[in-house]
Amino acid sequence: MIDTEVRQDILKLINGVRKDLEIVRQNLNEMQNMLYRCSTDKEFEDWLKKHDPEFGTNYVMIFGE
Repeated sequence: MIDTEVRQDILKLINGVRKDLEIVRQNLNEMQNMLYRCSTDKEFEDWLKKHDPEFGTNYVMIFGE
């Protein structure tokens, strides 16, 4: 049997992961929307440079909390 305290910790971790995944989903949707709105790759690249300080690296900034 799993200790009640350990079980609560696991549930908190799962909820934290769910929140993080929701933020990632929202960010990807925002990027996808901007990709459709921008008429050229250059326009999207300029938007991404402005909103993502990690632009040009292997990382994508998480917009959110």
